[in-house]
Amino acid sequence: MKNSIGMLVFAICIAPAVAEAGTPSVAASCETLQTTIRQRGAVVIHYSSPRGVPLFDRFVDGPDRCQSKLTERLTLTSAGGRQCQLQVCDTSNDLRP
Repeated sequence: MKNSIGMLVFAICIAPAVAEAGTPSVAASCETLQTTIRQRGAVVIHYSSPRGVPLFDRFVDGPDRCQSKLTERLTLTSAGGRQCQLQVCDTSNDLRP
């Protein structure tokens, strides 16, 4: 029981650090972002909403990287202010609370 509690505390403490690891979209060209996703299969990328709210998402190279087996396109701003279309997992039918 004591070990389980320790693992839970560890997981809660490490989760935000894992979620924050990633590449800012404006730090790389669209081509670089696409190549990195293709090479790694999935990459966490930080970007801003149209209202300037900082966001991040897990961008994937195809639907096989998603639990739902579905992707949707998301457009974000890459280096030089250029728009870049990338794939994220479609969570619209996700049953998580």
